[in-house]
Amino acid sequence: MSLPALAEWTPTAQGLHCAVQVLAGVQMLLYAHDPHYSEVALQPVPEGIATGKLPDGGRITLDMRQAALIYCQSDNTETQVPLAGTSQAYANRALLQALRETILAGTLKGADTETLVERFTDAVRAKYPELTSHHTEYANPDPLAIDPALAREYAVALDTFFTGIARARARIQGHWSRLVVFPEHFDLSTIWYASPDFDEHQPHIALGFAPFSPGFDRPYWYAYLYPYPQDAVFPALPKPARWVHEPWRGVVIDYDALVHEDDPVLAIEQLTSAVFDILRNFQS
Repeated sequence: MSLPALAEWTPTAQGLHCAVQVLAGVQMLLYAHDPHYSEVALQPVPEGIATGKLPDGGRITLDMRQAALIYCQSDNTETQVPLAGTSQAYANRALLQALRETILAGTLKGADTETLVERFTDAVRAKYPELTSHHTEYANPDPLAIDPALAREYAVALDTFFTGIARARARIQGHWSRLVVFPEHFDLSTIWYASPDFDEHQPHIALGFAPFSPGFDRPYWYAYLYPYPQDAVFPALPKPARWVHEPWRGVVIDYDALVHEDDPVLAIEQLTSAVFDILRNFQS
């Protein structure tokens, strides 16, 4: 099955990005902190993006197929919060009403409905005072301009890139971080490290898929190397991969260059493997 077109994608992308922030906030409150901030990393799932297993055995999902936040408890009790036509503040307040009765009972104790989001925000910022406020914004009152049909398309696209990158990654030996979605940039990402200490100041190669970023209005696959050789002559790449040098240096494959592939998973897998080999040889 070919990739969906994702036409007129930007408003829905921004709405989904806004909606996913609360999942990371919940994990930040409930998971232990580590120096790599792995507690904010979210899991790609076929229906969208989800938290890991929460202390009550449940999970919260940004379900793009239903354009909803869904909190499923271990006994299968579900709270569904539709997103289309609402705001981040309203949706988060509805979700936090359910979490106040379960896993966030201590954090949200005594907060009334109108102050739930404020109490939640204060708790996250108290635990993470080093983060700037834009990392912990949960109360935006602007409407989430999410087109449910486009949200369903993006669930397909994200799962396709996850599967293609994961298949390539499974065949490459080395020290890998998890393949996860980071809420700040809303990108799917994994890093291969040359050494077993997972030190980002040491040589590594990052691979991922982003729905947008500064300088890129459309989704794209990406890879980059750290560090690049001095006075490097950048090697040729398999089409449609291309080098970019601004606003960052790395390799990009435009989403729209892959939409006509009959087997996009296979194409992504093969291109990921080919570019990774080029970067690893370039590094050495």
